[in-house]
Amino acid sequence: MVARYKVTLTKEERKELEAISTKGKRAARTVLYARALLLLDAGEYGPKWVVDQVAESVGTTPRSLATITKRLFEDG
Repeated sequence: MVARYKVTLTKEERKELEAISTKGKRAARTVLYARALLLLDAGEYGPKWVVDQVAESVGTTPRSLATITKRLFEDG
């Protein structure tokens, strides 16, 4: 599946998402979304994974990832 929205994160955004996914107590959904966004990052610092690879890695569907990225662009 081709991503409709391209995720590009800055160093600060990556650092914040890494903290969410590794430190403290958070809702499982929040950690899942943070991990997915880190893997989808197609910016300078990201691993540039394909949507299908990320979906398989985090245990969700490509459609869920499309919703996450859409919400990232619309809500910030």
